[in-house]
Amino acid sequence: MFTVDTAGRIRTGNLAVEKISGYKMSDLIGTDLADYLAVDNRVQVADYLEKARSDAPDDFRIHLVHVSGKQIGCLMKMIAIKINGQTTGYYAILKDMTELDKLASKYAGSEERFRIIAENAQDVIVLLNELGECLYVSPSCKTVYGFLPDEAIRMRLFSFIHPNDLARLEAEFEQSVSSGKACKVRLRVLHQTKGWIWSELHGTPVFDDQNQFIHKVLILRDVTQQRQRERELEYFAYHDSLTGLPNRRMLSERLTAEIDAGTVFALMVLDMDDFKKINDEWGHETGDAVILEFSKRLSNAIGKSDIAARLGGDEFVILLFGADTEEKIRAAADKIHEALERPWLVKGINLKVAASMGVALAPFQGVDASNLFKNADRALYEVKKSGKNYLKIDGPNVKVPR
Repeated sequence: MFTVDTAGRIRTGNLAVEKISGYKMSDLIGTDLADYLAVDNRVQVADYLEKARSDAPDDFRIHLVHVSGKQIGCLMKMIAIKINGQTTGYYAILKDMTELDKLASKYAGSEERFRIIAENAQDVIVLLNELGECLYVSPSCKTVYGFLPDEAIRMRLFSFIHPNDLARLEAEFEQSVSSGKACKVRLRVLHQTKGWIWSELHGTPVFDDQNQFIHKVLILRDVTQQRQRERELEYFAYHDSLTGLPNRRMLSERLTAEIDAGTVFALMVLDMDDFKKINDEWGHETGDAVILEFSKRLSNAIGKSDIAARLGGDEFVILLFGADTEEKIRAAADKIHEALERPWLVKGINLKVAASMGVALAPFQGVDASNLFKNADRALYEVKKSGKNYLKIDGPNVKVPR
């Protein structure tokens, strides 16, 4: 499995990538996925990247070019990584089909040949009749869901589906049979020992010569790890990797939402005083430890409804939702200063850490996030220029010394 950006450049990949391609993962990162495919597949992959923005296209066959030059037949699936409705990249999942291709070419065309292929597939293959009864379940059911095929056949498929997902699955089945097209749905399927696990179900209706629905072929795949990876990607897209605080992206979205709602709040920009000296004298590892401790003290000093975020480096931002007057802003700043004035012992080193603060009050000193930041930054700049470790509120107010 690769993750690629919207241009098809490789971001990451799992260990199986190195095994199937022969390349080191470090050599692949930053290069185009299409460069490792057969020439006639490259346009096809570009087309599927575009389709995956709005829909999850069906699996398609490609040839991966091994480092030795050998072409390996694979099944590829493209899945868009979406965060708040925006496509930020794609999963490219490849399955080596070499052995299955050999089996298919040898046994294709009959029920027995279908069984040989199904019994060697890692996904679970299920054959349902028109009443929804299981006629066949592949042996992989035991590996993927913990149930023997005979156990699964004796139970109706819907008994394995989470109650909250049943209505959606039934609707998908009905639409699939009505349209004659395959359906795809992500839902929770019962595992014998693990409970409900997230799975992707592909269902294809089968009709007889009179166009009467007779069977549905289902392919179920465990996507628990994929779903976890999506959650992790979404978390890291909105949180700072060092401190775990909200990052610039999350802060920007929250700011816009609060301004649009007409919320009155204070935007406080904080900058650690002389942080560069700490990095230069004690090294970046100590600097990171100071940043982490600084973030903890900020978080503990503000109210439960307030938000502390890290913009990068030693620059932080706080949204103070209860501070709608200068007095309240000063009281909030006092708590932060008190938290920073407590002794600092970082990696056995006694340090003195202080911060300067610039504040703008929304919506009076900024009609949008950009203006609000600009005004708060201007106040911070004045503090830095005139002595540091001060609070300055943008507007007619004067800076307030500690």
